[in-house]
Amino acid sequence: MVYQFNVAQIKYSKYALDMQSFLDAVPHIQRLAESSPGFIRRALNENDPIVGQRLGSDFIVNLSAWESLDALYAFVFSKSHRRIMTARDHWFTHVGRALSVTWFANDTPYPTWDEAIDRLEILWHQGQTQDAFGYSWAYRQGLVMQTYQI
Repeated sequence: MVYQFNVAQIKYSKYALDMQSFLDAVPHIQRLAESSPGFIRRALNENDPIVGQRLGSDFIVNLSAWESLDALYAFVFSKSHRRIMTARDHWFTHVGRALSVTWFANDTPYPTWDEAIDRLEILWHQGQTQDAFGYSWAYRQGLVMQTYQI
C-alpha cells in the first residue's frame, strides 16, 4: 500500500467566485478517485486546524491510500483527472517546489496530517528518497510497472 499527499496554494479565498469552478469539481474528482481500481481511502477532514497551522490557511490538501503505485498513477494521469487539472493555473499559485509526495505504508496506521506534511517536507529538504518521492523517482527505481504521460 502507498500513501499520497498533495497540497495546492489557492490564489483566491475559498469563498471567491474565482474558486467556484474548482470547488464545484472537487466532488467529481473525489468520486473518480474513490471509484478507481486500487483506491483504498482518503482523509475526510481536510479542514483540520493542523493544516492551516503548518502550511497556511491558503492551502488545500488531499491525503489518500492506494493498493499500489500503478493504481495511484493510473488515476492521477487518467484523462478524466487530467482534464480537470489542466486548469489548475487558474486556481493555484506556483510555489516553486513539489506539491505532491508518495511513500510506502510499511504497515503503519493511516497517517495524520502532521505526518503527511512531514513527508512533504522530507521531499522539500532531502529530495526524493524511499521515504518521500514522486512519479519520476518511482519510475527510475522501477517501482512503476506502466509508463504514464506527464
